[in-house]
Amino acid sequence: MTCWEWPSRRRASKLAVAIPGSVLTVEHGLLMKTVKAGIIGRLLAVFRVDEVAVFRDPDASREDTELLAKLLSYQVTPPHLKKRVYRISEEFRYAGLIPPLKIPSHTPPEKLEEGVVMYGYVEACRGSYCRVYLGKAGYGIARSTLRPGSLVLVRIVEAKGPKAWLEVLDEDSVGVYLGYKVSVYDSVEDVVGSYKRRGFMIVATSKFGECEFRLECGRPILIVFGGPWRGLLEYTDPRTYDMVINTVPMQGAETVRTEEALAATLAILNFRCRDSQNDV
Repeated sequence: MTCWEWPSRRRASKLAVAIPGSVLTVEHGLLMKTVKAGIIGRLLAVFRVDEVAVFRDPDASREDTELLAKLLSYQVTPPHLKKRVYRISEEFRYAGLIPPLKIPSHTPPEKLEEGVVMYGYVEACRGSYCRVYLGKAGYGIARSTLRPGSLVLVRIVEAKGPKAWLEVLDEDSVGVYLGYKVSVYDSVEDVVGSYKRRGFMIVATSKFGECEFRLECGRPILIVFGGPWRGLLEYTDPRTYDMVINTVPMQGAETVRTEEALAATLAILNFRCRDSQNDV
């Protein structure tokens, strides 16, 4: 089995993570908060995370919870569309420090080419036709019911002249990994309830968790992380989760930061659940 390919495939089963807003509350100043969010976004992309749920834990402010979600969303938005999607804002003062994700959707062609799959920005619609901005490549026309101001994944089916005819695609139907989706929740209980209803296996991370465990790789998985001041089991019942695991056994430092736990956990899961449908 090959260990490297590009562009990388989407996971056979969805992988989601839940991160507390307090990972930013612990940082002082917008600059450091932005840098921390950028590190987290890179980890999500490197390990092909499909969804990230940002929740407000007991130690997080609502402002930092929302800021983390906004910075992660900004980071995953294709560069050629950022100026269309986001207005100038104080929250993005240090956005230039956010590292690029370098995922396939972030390197669009500079000219219209048939067969290319890319993201576009819906500028306006009239009837069943919508004008879609494609960055330096120009514009395209899609026959679909879309909402102006939204991002849409399209395939160029005909490229003649300054405009192209586009086919709107379902993101889940594309076999290439194109980044993560971001959502915000008021509590970890809200996150768990939402993902349980969708059939996800709910896995919590904790220093008190099991270091010998099996994962159902053929099933969508949500991994929940604690914050910098309090672990998950300090304010939630372990019975809330299907499994509680420790992915940094015999840790050498007294505490493991959320972003460190994120890296360790995703690395283990990525190795064990590369493309297998079996429990490992």
